[in-house]
Amino acid sequence: MLAKLLSLLTISTTLASAASYQLRTYAPSEPKVHDKLVNVEDERFWIGLERPTTWCPDFSGAACPEGNTTVVDGVFGRLKSMMSHGQLVYLDPFGVISYTAGDARTWMTMPGGSNVNCFNTVMIWDPKDATKKLRLLKFINLGDPAASARPFFYSCPMEGKKYSFVRVRWTSQHEHREWGVDWDSQCTAMEGLILVESKVEIGAYQYV
Repeated sequence: MLAKLLSLLTISTTLASAASYQLRTYAPSEPKVHDKLVNVEDERFWIGLERPTTWCPDFSGAACPEGNTTVVDGVFGRLKSMMSHGQLVYLDPFGVISYTAGDARTWMTMPGGSNVNCFNTVMIWDPKDATKKLRLLKFINLGDPAASARPFFYSCPMEGKKYSFVRVRWTSQHEHREWGVDWDSQCTAMEGLILVESKVEIGAYQYV
């Protein structure tokens, strides 16, 4: 048990060496979804969810982070948790932003046709403060780089859920006839997600 605790401390120290960020929505023309905190639950990123769903093993007790905020790395490639192999952020085959479990067996387990390393950041001026810049996440559309200026991020509702989840208008299933049906009427376009630097270096033992 001591060896495992020491291993967790090593992981925590390594992860903490890089900056951590919280996520907020960026949609100035859509007040209902603009500047909302984003947290994870059930392998999705939810807009307006007060806190993420996390897990802490019994043996670690108070050694686990508080687990009350979702933090990611600077390229939206991983969740900043204590999982040994890291919880990767990916797009599922229909553009839903999700994340892996992060343990030794499943840290790269995701549906076939998923997409990873598909985001980059650009600096934009804060419309509320002309002296301040914001770090905006954008989707890298490798299939059509010329379309990079279009809004690919969307806030999409789910039946029975209070909150909407973040989705990217992308799919690897080009022959799937149902994809995109009623998309515009169900989902609200956003310009992207804002990375807000956080003092919380490691957000949870594991996000679930």
